[in-house]
Amino acid sequence: VDFTISELKAGSVTATEMKTGGQTVAQILSVYTVAELLASSYTITEMKTDGVTAAQLRDEGKTVGELKADYTVDELQEVYETEELLVEFRLSQLRSGTVSVSELKAAGILLYQLQSVYTVAELLTAYTVAELKNADVTATQMKAAGKNVAGLLNTYTVAELLAANYTLTEMKLGGVNATQMKEEGKTVADLFVV
Repeated sequence: VDFTISELKAGSVTATEMKTGGQTVAQILSVYTVAELLASSYTITEMKTDGVTAAQLRDEGKTVGELKADYTVDELQEVYETEELLVEFRLSQLRSGTVSVSELKAAGILLYQLQSVYTVAELLTAYTVAELKNADVTATQMKAAGKNVAGLLNTYTVAELLAANYTLTEMKLGGVNATQMKEEGKTVADLFVV
Protein backbone atom coordinates (compact mmCIF):
# COMPACT_ATOMS: atom_id res chain seq x y z
CA VAL A 1 0.00 0.00 0.00
CA ASP A 2 1.42 3.40 -0.99
CA PHE A 3 0.92 6.36 1.32
CA THR A 4 1.35 10.01 0.43
CA ILE A 5 3.87 12.18 2.27
CA SER A 6 0.94 13.94 3.96
CA GLU A 7 -0.53 10.64 5.15
CA LEU A 8 2.85 9.54 6.50
CA LYS A 9 3.26 12.80 8.42
CA ALA A 10 -0.29 12.51 9.75
CA GLY A 11 0.69 9.00 10.88
CA SER A 12 3.49 10.52 13.02
CA VAL A 13 6.35 9.70 10.67
CA THR A 14 9.10 12.23 11.39
CA ALA A 15 11.33 14.04 8.92
CA THR A 16 14.27 12.02 10.28
CA GLU A 17 12.41 8.80 9.47
CA MET A 18 11.62 10.15 6.00
CA LYS A 19 15.32 10.77 5.40
CA THR A 20 16.20 7.31 6.68
CA GLY A 21 13.61 6.00 4.22
CA GLY A 22 15.42 7.73 1.37
CA GLN A 23 13.19 10.78 0.88
CA THR A 24 14.88 14.00 -0.26
CA VAL A 25 14.10 17.47 1.03
CA ALA A 26 12.43 18.27 -2.29
CA GLN A 27 10.07 15.31 -1.85
CA ILE A 28 8.89 16.30 1.63
CA LEU A 29 9.29 20.10 1.73
CA SER A 30 5.69 20.77 0.82
CA VAL A 31 4.51 18.80 3.87
CA TYR A 32 7.24 19.17 6.50
CA THR A 33 8.31 22.57 7.80
CA VAL A 34 11.84 23.91 7.59
CA ALA A 35 11.95 23.66 11.39
CA GLU A 36 11.14 19.94 11.14
CA LEU A 37 13.83 19.47 8.50
CA LEU A 38 16.36 21.25 10.73
CA ALA A 39 15.41 19.04 13.66
CA SER A 40 16.01 15.98 11.49
CA SER A 41 19.27 14.84 9.97
CA TYR A 42 18.95 16.82 6.73
CA THR A 43 21.92 19.09 6.19
CA ILE A 44 21.91 22.74 5.18
CA THR A 45 23.52 21.66 1.90
CA GLU A 46 20.69 19.23 1.18
CA MET A 47 18.10 21.84 2.07
CA LYS A 48 19.65 24.49 -0.18
CA THR A 49 20.04 22.02 -3.05
CA ASP A 50 16.37 21.17 -2.81
CA GLY A 51 15.03 24.71 -2.64
CA VAL A 52 15.11 25.92 0.96
CA THR A 53 16.01 29.60 0.89
CA ALA A 54 18.36 31.53 3.16
CA ALA A 55 15.32 33.54 4.29
CA GLN A 56 13.53 30.39 5.45
CA LEU A 57 16.60 29.28 7.39
CA ARG A 58 17.11 32.75 8.88
CA ASP A 59 13.49 32.68 10.03
CA GLU A 60 14.38 29.49 11.89
CA GLY A 61 17.29 31.20 13.64
CA LYS A 62 20.18 30.21 11.42
CA THR A 63 23.05 32.69 11.34
CA VAL A 64 25.22 33.89 8.48
CA GLY A 65 28.02 31.73 9.89
CA GLU A 66 25.88 28.62 9.67
CA LEU A 67 24.84 29.35 6.07
CA LYS A 68 27.94 30.87 4.48
CA ALA A 69 29.32 27.52 3.30
CA ASP A 70 26.23 26.87 1.19
CA TYR A 71 24.83 30.27 0.23
CA THR A 72 26.54 33.04 -1.74
CA VAL A 73 27.16 36.52 -0.35
CA ASP A 74 24.43 37.78 -2.68
CA GLU A 75 21.90 35.25 -1.40
CA LEU A 76 22.74 36.09 2.20
CA GLN A 77 22.71 39.84 1.58
CA GLU A 78 19.08 39.56 0.51
CA VAL A 79 18.07 38.48 4.02
CA TYR A 80 20.75 39.59 6.49
CA GLU A 81 21.94 43.06 7.47
CA THR A 82 25.37 44.19 6.26
CA GLU A 83 26.57 44.21 9.87
CA GLU A 84 25.76 40.50 10.15
CA LEU A 85 27.66 39.74 6.95
CA LEU A 86 30.69 41.65 8.23
CA VAL A 87 31.01 39.23 11.14
CA GLU A 88 31.61 36.29 8.81
CA PHE A 89 33.06 37.70 5.59
CA ARG A 90 36.14 39.72 4.70
CA LEU A 91 35.62 42.95 2.77
CA SER A 92 37.10 41.34 -0.33
CA GLN A 93 34.45 38.60 -0.14
CA LEU A 94 31.67 41.16 0.23
CA ARG A 95 33.06 43.11 -2.71
CA SER A 96 32.75 40.04 -4.92
CA GLY A 97 29.05 40.04 -4.09
CA THR A 98 26.74 42.98 -4.43
CA VAL A 99 27.48 44.72 -1.15
CA SER A 100 28.01 48.36 -2.05
CA VAL A 101 30.46 50.87 -0.65
CA SER A 102 27.47 52.88 0.62
CA GLU A 103 26.15 49.90 2.57
CA LEU A 104 29.53 49.24 4.12
CA LYS A 105 29.94 52.93 4.99
CA ALA A 106 26.50 52.90 6.63
CA ALA A 107 27.53 49.78 8.56
CA GLY A 108 30.44 51.70 10.07
CA ILE A 109 33.33 50.47 7.96
CA LEU A 110 35.94 53.20 7.78
CA LEU A 111 37.22 54.66 4.54
CA TYR A 112 40.78 53.51 5.13
CA GLN A 113 39.51 49.92 5.41
CA LEU A 114 37.62 50.19 2.14
CA GLN A 115 40.54 51.73 0.25
CA SER A 116 42.42 48.45 0.20
CA VAL A 117 39.51 46.62 -1.42
CA TYR A 118 37.55 49.09 -3.56
CA THR A 119 38.69 51.30 -6.45
CA VAL A 120 38.61 55.08 -6.26
CA ALA A 121 35.71 55.06 -8.75
CA GLU A 122 33.76 52.74 -6.43
CA LEU A 123 34.63 54.85 -3.38
CA LEU A 124 33.32 57.94 -5.19
CA THR A 125 29.82 56.40 -5.09
CA ALA A 126 29.73 56.93 -1.32
CA TYR A 127 32.41 59.49 -0.48
CA THR A 128 33.03 63.06 -1.56
CA VAL A 129 36.17 64.18 -3.37
CA ALA A 130 37.20 66.05 -0.20
CA GLU A 131 36.78 62.93 1.96
CA LEU A 132 38.91 60.94 -0.44
CA LYS A 133 41.59 63.63 -0.62
CA ASN A 134 41.70 63.66 3.20
CA ALA A 135 42.31 59.90 2.96
CA ASP A 136 45.35 60.56 0.74
CA VAL A 137 43.73 59.83 -2.61
CA THR A 138 45.77 61.77 -5.17
CA ALA A 139 44.59 63.84 -8.11
CA THR A 140 46.27 61.23 -10.33
CA GLN A 141 44.07 58.52 -8.82
CA MET A 142 41.02 60.75 -9.28
CA LYS A 143 41.91 61.28 -12.92
CA ALA A 144 42.27 57.53 -13.40
CA ALA A 145 38.80 57.17 -11.86
CA GLY A 146 37.38 59.49 -14.51
CA LYS A 147 37.07 62.73 -12.54
CA ASN A 148 37.48 65.90 -14.56
CA VAL A 149 39.23 69.10 -13.48
CA ALA A 150 35.95 70.88 -12.69
CA GLY A 151 35.05 68.13 -10.23
CA LEU A 152 38.40 68.45 -8.46
CA LEU A 153 39.27 72.15 -8.64
CA ASN A 154 37.66 73.08 -5.31
CA THR A 155 39.59 70.34 -3.50
CA TYR A 156 42.93 69.93 -5.26
CA THR A 157 45.41 72.69 -6.08
CA VAL A 158 46.25 73.63 -9.64
CA ALA A 159 49.74 72.23 -8.99
CA GLU A 160 48.25 68.87 -7.94
CA LEU A 161 46.07 68.79 -11.05
CA LEU A 162 49.03 69.58 -13.31
CA ALA A 163 51.06 66.89 -11.55
CA ALA A 164 48.21 64.47 -12.32
CA ASN A 165 48.88 65.14 -16.02
CA TYR A 166 45.66 66.92 -16.85
CA THR A 167 46.25 68.70 -20.15
CA LEU A 168 46.20 72.48 -20.40
CA THR A 169 43.00 72.16 -22.41
CA GLU A 170 41.41 70.06 -19.65
CA MET A 171 42.56 72.62 -17.10
CA LYS A 172 41.07 75.53 -19.07
CA LEU A 173 37.79 73.67 -19.68
CA GLY A 174 37.70 72.78 -15.97
CA GLY A 175 37.78 76.41 -14.90
CA VAL A 176 41.47 77.10 -14.33
CA ASN A 177 42.32 80.62 -15.50
CA ALA A 178 45.52 81.97 -17.05
CA THR A 179 46.59 83.67 -13.81
CA GLN A 180 46.44 80.37 -11.93
CA MET A 181 48.41 78.67 -14.68
CA LYS A 182 51.04 81.43 -14.67
CA GLU A 183 51.37 81.04 -10.88
CA GLU A 184 52.27 77.40 -11.54
CA GLY A 185 55.02 78.35 -13.97
CA LYS A 186 53.20 78.08 -17.26
CA THR A 187 54.38 80.55 -19.87
CA VAL A 188 52.46 82.50 -22.46
CA ALA A 189 53.81 80.05 -25.04
CA ASP A 190 52.36 77.13 -23.02
CA LEU A 191 49.00 78.82 -22.68
CA PHE A 192 48.72 80.14 -26.20
CA VAL A 193 48.12 76.68 -27.67
CA VAL A 194 45.15 76.21 -25.38
